[in-house]
Amino acid sequence: MMKRGEWIKIAVVVSMMIGLLPVWQAEKAEALSEGAWYVDAVQGNDDNPGTAELPFLTIEKARDAVRGMTVGMGADIHVYLRGGVFRLTDTVDFTAQDSGQNGYNVIYEAYPGESPLLSGDQTISGWELHDAAKNIYKAAAGADVETRQLYVDGIRAIRARSEGGMPDATHDDNGLSTSAAELAGWGNQSDMEMVFKQMWTNPRGAVEAITLSDGKASIKMKQPGWYALRSKGSTSATVPWYYENAYELLDQPGEWYLDRTSDTFYYKPRPGEDPSTAQVSIPKLEKLVTITGTENEPVHNIQFRGIGFQYSTWLEPSSAQGLPDVQSNVLRRKDLNTGITTESLTPAAVEITAGRSIVFERNRFSQLGSAAVNMSGGSQNNRIIGNVFMDLSGSGIQIGEVDMRNPDHYNPLDLGKLEKGHTISNNFFYRIGAEYRSSVAIFADYPQNIEIANNEISNMPYSGITLGWGWGDVDTSNRNNVIRNNYIHHTMQELVDGGSIYMLGTSYDITITGNYIKGQKNNFGAIYLDQGSSNITAENNVIEFAAIPIFINPSSNNKVRLTYTDSRKQVNMGTNSEISGTVYVPDGSWPAGAQAIIASAGIESAYRDIIPTVPDSGELIRPQPPETTPSLPVDFAGKSSFVQSIVKAGKLRNEWGGWVGMKLETAGNPIVVTAFGRINLPGSYGLHRMKMVDAATGIDVPGSMVQLNMSDAAANGDFSYVQLPAAVTLEANKVYYLMSEEKVGEDVWYDSDMIVTTASVATAHIGVWGSAYKESPPGGNSFVGLDFLYENGTSDTPAPILLPEPVTTQPQPEPDPLPVDLENTSGFVQLISGGEQRSGWSGYAGMKFTVGSTPIMLTALGRKFEAGNFETHLLKLLDANTKALVTEAKIRPDGAQDGGFLYAQLYEPVRLFPGRSYYLVSKENYGGDSWISGSISASLPEIGSIDGPIYASDDKKPRVNNYLGEPFAGGGFAGLDFRYTTDQSGASNLLNNGAFEYNTLGWTAMNATLSRVTVTADTYNNSAGSAKVTVTGNYGTALQKVALEKNKTYEISVWVKLAAGSDVAQIILDHGTGTPRYGYVAKNMPVDTTWKQLKMNYTYTGSNDTADASIQLRIGNGTSRLTYYFDHFEIREADSGSLNGEVEPSPGE
Repeated sequence: MMKRGEWIKIAVVVSMMIGLLPVWQAEKAEALSEGAWYVDAVQGNDDNPGTAELPFLTIEKARDAVRGMTVGMGADIHVYLRGGVFRLTDTVDFTAQDSGQNGYNVIYEAYPGESPLLSGDQTISGWELHDAAKNIYKAAAGADVETRQLYVDGIRAIRARSEGGMPDATHDDNGLSTSAAELAGWGNQSDMEMVFKQMWTNPRGAVEAITLSDGKASIKMKQPGWYALRSKGSTSATVPWYYENAYELLDQPGEWYLDRTSDTFYYKPRPGEDPSTAQVSIPKLEKLVTITGTENEPVHNIQFRGIGFQYSTWLEPSSAQGLPDVQSNVLRRKDLNTGITTESLTPAAVEITAGRSIVFERNRFSQLGSAAVNMSGGSQNNRIIGNVFMDLSGSGIQIGEVDMRNPDHYNPLDLGKLEKGHTISNNFFYRIGAEYRSSVAIFADYPQNIEIANNEISNMPYSGITLGWGWGDVDTSNRNNVIRNNYIHHTMQELVDGGSIYMLGTSYDITITGNYIKGQKNNFGAIYLDQGSSNITAENNVIEFAAIPIFINPSSNNKVRLTYTDSRKQVNMGTNSEISGTVYVPDGSWPAGAQAIIASAGIESAYRDIIPTVPDSGELIRPQPPETTPSLPVDFAGKSSFVQSIVKAGKLRNEWGGWVGMKLETAGNPIVVTAFGRINLPGSYGLHRMKMVDAATGIDVPGSMVQLNMSDAAANGDFSYVQLPAAVTLEANKVYYLMSEEKVGEDVWYDSDMIVTTASVATAHIGVWGSAYKESPPGGNSFVGLDFLYENGTSDTPAPILLPEPVTTQPQPEPDPLPVDLENTSGFVQLISGGEQRSGWSGYAGMKFTVGSTPIMLTALGRKFEAGNFETHLLKLLDANTKALVTEAKIRPDGAQDGGFLYAQLYEPVRLFPGRSYYLVSKENYGGDSWISGSISASLPEIGSIDGPIYASDDKKPRVNNYLGEPFAGGGFAGLDFRYTTDQSGASNLLNNGAFEYNTLGWTAMNATLSRVTVTADTYNNSAGSAKVTVTGNYGTALQKVALEKNKTYEISVWVKLAAGSDVAQIILDHGTGTPRYGYVAKNMPVDTTWKQLKMNYTYTGSNDTADASIQLRIGNGTSRLTYYFDHFEIREADSGSLNGEVEPSPGE
């Protein structure tokens, strides 16, 4: 007879009006009258009515039975799962039709006192001894079995692997080469897998074949996975950490191997194991449960309580794709054909798509071959509370879709696409990332209004909690999130560059408070605000046994306050970011405030019964302050300082550790050096080894190694000094390196853009860094701020060296707004109807419109304002084809009437060309002025048409070429307008903004930077402004769209000068495609550092559509990297008379 522990029984309890049930549900009504339905995985039958005596067999049958009962729900429906193992042969799918209705829930839960288990496993039996000498057993797998995991009595076995990597290996685009020639003779080579450890990633790639070549094994890797692994920037795969999945590697107890050619498992048991009697299981299903809705029809109000989810796998890493993780086990791939890079989360055993008010409470997720739970597709208001997550190959909980190509994922205008309102609390995470080490316990990309609270997270190979994505390149919906009262310990055990709480990318109103972090092994910060992190407040946290408690990378507007910690290290590379109120407790004798935080952190009392017994995580060693030795008194009498003054202080940093300093060259006399000095910035306390190095040999100058203690060093001005035990003589006319050892997170120092003046005894050339004394990029002459004292033959003391006063750059004031011409112009939008007011989103919203058959002159941009509006709005006009900015204006709400338009007059009218489409958009802010969205119609004149709404996330570096997203149904109009005239008499120049009187609008830089200069020496004829172009890549230029008619003659003129040297200029018409693509308006015209006018007549006779052409000014042959200025760029019809005549003289001639 089957044991009770091997059953699953499911009871369905519901309160409904039995009389309302249809006739075909009569048997169900009888069951309900008894109060429960049952599903028995061993003794049931789906033809049964579902009573205790005649139970259903499958969960799917119970689900379908409930599906017919949800209409008119007046109470929750309970589905009780009784204890036992329910082996799934396929994924259990829930859809919108399985949702609870009328605010009530469908609850799948364990029968009181029992522990049901949903399992995707298959038992492997029939084990027999295969190799007695090596104690290897074998068993038949069955036909075509695929899995990446094997468990013996519930304990994860290890795929047969090497003990180390290939330290002598080399790598190229095809694969690897190694002296381990024996690999070429191994069997089933195409099943082998190379595993890499690249900083914060753990990529994997599949082997295609191994051959012998010149006595070495040549390992060809499978594509496209190998290409993806080598296209991850600084974490691209190099040489393996180890390699696995070959019978020849089966040499350690607990290892296994699947021979897919013979469908045979091999296993080398651990001491005390007997495979013939053990429960050996492999996971076969990739997904156990899916809960799938859509934005328009979400799945909602389903709950799962007290259930075990166990034994799933994930097969893609075994394929030619491999596992190209970029961070937090997020996958990054690049399409070989299109060149498009995409990112995606790994799959999960339980996947929720467009799920609303879904609850997982008191469940257990274990022995899973991927992540445990994914939430995406606009899932909202779900709760994951009081669950256990342990022994997972991948991450614990993943939220979002990490698609940086689609603003619908990272900053959706449609609020139904947001991931928001989730609660993740009182969960226990242990040994996450058992196979894929860059996994994290909790990952969320761009959520809104989520709370991560009172969780315990431990034994992590990488980060604990990761919030945010995008490195600051894109604006996001990541806002109003809270990470509080979590107990996070023993993290960053294997990889580097992560944190117990790790933040990344643009965010708003994030709170990190009340967390207790203990025992982070590897760098960087225990609270780590990485690149682009913004608007985060971290306060009242306790951090111990972590080398660097707080690490702020380049980011903005972050505040870290009142951190209790046993380490003084910290890094702050942020803009407008602060670390303040830190309480340093070196021995862990925490004050009452810290003790209260520790007591409140972690799982709350109501859920502490879920905490399983796990192995001890190991002893932690508290960081100890380094030992110091008394310093000699510094003798300043009769000495001079090598550094005389600081001209430029340089950028502050302390996020890197190692030797840094300056390269110096002595003059014609020896120098007797008596002391070394270092800049002493506020808060400096550390110990610094300092030395002088012979640059020719790289050997330390004898007697020059000393230790500077910033806590008690003698000061002279803003420098502190350490006396050498004995004076050191530097030879005349020789190059040396003066070096200081800096440590990550300790005293701040100046980057290599620092510039100092020095005494004539030597010359400071450039900064140097590292043990190889590499020279820094040009721009300064020293790192850190270092000095030495030398004998001057007098009794004088050196003058103090002081930091320069900070230089503040005042922003250039904007020109006064011009009066709006309402008399001689017309508004485009004459009447608006429909739509609704909305906010709650940040980005650009507006409309796409197309000009009719007549060109128009646009004179002002406008926005509709409502009562209570208070913001100044930036409006932009862009070319819809190229996304190039044509013009922009700011509108203030001063004097606005409710529902009326306000306009901003342009400083120069803009020509809009017939048949061309444009985007008119307004910058809207989350929580700011409301704007119009929804089903909108507008009355328009005949000069053009509105093609639909348009929107764009306000991104710094979008991953797509399009500046704006595509139109979407029913929103985005914002309520915008422009004023125009059809009178062309005042605008015969076909180029917009050719004189740069106010800005560079209308022009686009390509492989170059473009700016407006107002310095008289650089402007044409003392004008108000000229354009400056600095070429940064091949064929760098500035360009603008222009429309030239076929067989018509134009006069073209532009004034040009170079910043330095001489060259030739080209004026080119670029059609983008077609034959000929390029037309040379002017070619090889000499230019130099004086203003030259390039002036010519040009008749277009090609076959291209001229409306899609752009005019560009290029200097040289296309490969020159130089800076040039241009002004008064004009294109006019030859009969206008404006440019007739000879080339005009240069100014001043």
